[in-house]
Amino acid sequence: MFNRKTLLITSAILSSTIFSPAKAENVSGEFDSGYFKFTSDDGNFEWKFDGRIMLDTKNISQHEGEDLISSNADFRRARFAIKTRFYKDWAGEFDIDFKNNQTKVKDMWVSYDPFPHATIKVGNHKPFFSIAEVTTSRWYPLMETSSISDFSGAGRRLGVSFSYWDPRYFIGASIFGEETSMNDEKDDLVDNNILDAILGAAEDGDDWEDAVDDIADDIDAWKQASTASERTGYSARALYRPIINADATRFFHIGGSLQSTSPFASDLDYVKVKGEVHDIAFIYQKLKPWKGLHVDEIKATSIELAARFDKFYFQSEYIENDFSFKGENAGVDYDVDGYYAEVSYFILGDGRPYNLTDGEFGPVIPNGKSELEFIVRYDTMDANNDATYVDNKGKTKDLKSGKLTNLTLGLNWYVNSNVVIRLNHSMVETDENTDIANADVNITAARLEFLF
Repeated sequence: MFNRKTLLITSAILSSTIFSPAKAENVSGEFDSGYFKFTSDDGNFEWKFDGRIMLDTKNISQHEGEDLISSNADFRRARFAIKTRFYKDWAGEFDIDFKNNQTKVKDMWVSYDPFPHATIKVGNHKPFFSIAEVTTSRWYPLMETSSISDFSGAGRRLGVSFSYWDPRYFIGASIFGEETSMNDEKDDLVDNNILDAILGAAEDGDDWEDAVDDIADDIDAWKQASTASERTGYSARALYRPIINADATRFFHIGGSLQSTSPFASDLDYVKVKGEVHDIAFIYQKLKPWKGLHVDEIKATSIELAARFDKFYFQSEYIENDFSFKGENAGVDYDVDGYYAEVSYFILGDGRPYNLTDGEFGPVIPNGKSELEFIVRYDTMDANNDATYVDNKGKTKDLKSGKLTNLTLGLNWYVNSNVVIRLNHSMVETDENTDIANADVNITAARLEFLF
């Protein structure tokens, strides 16, 4: 969340950018592919707005047992961004999310093109990993990405990236740190972890004296972590297009990604193993360091396939996350893997566009008439492992966190370049190790998407 100092600095930067003296240029405005865009006559300068409002409603029910949750409605996203380009080679983006009446930094970066088809980007942005993760939410085929994609992605991080492309291939690499809000969150670190320790002791059946002893033993470590330096990670993505026509309406690409991350310094070497569908966690287990399991690194690898044949679209990935640990449990073998495959057909319209520069699918922009797309996706995520670990009290515990599968049917109505109505129906099954064990869950969701 922005504090007063951050807002003042941001305002000063924007003011200096907008009102600083510069050579006068003639500027023309236009409405292009859903954006309001202003461009100088010589093409050196460009300024455009990118806003998105996504209003969701959903009903979640459980076939066996009691209902899981009643229907509800909320804003999934409320974003506003300014995208700029100066002197052709320099670009920048300022993107803020207002969801839940709070401001949060999304994309905020500066880029430079050192030579044609190459870009260096510095700031807060998504590292290069997975086609599903690098695709903007503005262009998602379904309302949410798959469970394994959501689990594996690093999200937006402060860092630097380099990319290069041509019609046949794309390569990109990133080095990054933690999220922009991590330093502010360290202020509440000790209080939050004391609460977690008490709740964890209650779950394990510990008495009050044991809980107090655990807190006393670890409070120095929490204080030390609250001032720890941020941790860095890296990622890379490459793909090859053996088949592609001139306008990319018929193509096939194959690619792969790798990523290395560590828990945030304020997370005290634990991660949350979770699988989500429409913001509902079906797999959820905290690996807590004060229970003896310290996460050192998570290495993720993926293989991706994507294709388009006129009105047909296809995308699929397999992603595996391998965990390594510190201390007594350093040799524990634990991984979380999964895959998804989705295919769509445009009942009305020409098909889903493809972006060569990023190796991802782009926006559907109706040309005069609305477009209608039917899509189906199957995805699965498996966090069950036969391995065990020893907690800080010498107890042996398993690492079976659960498995889920999900079949989703979707219908997208692209009313015009700025209005999209989406309808998704998901059928989710979980096993006995998930929080919602052996469940058969139906989720019906709709979204009104307004883009400007």
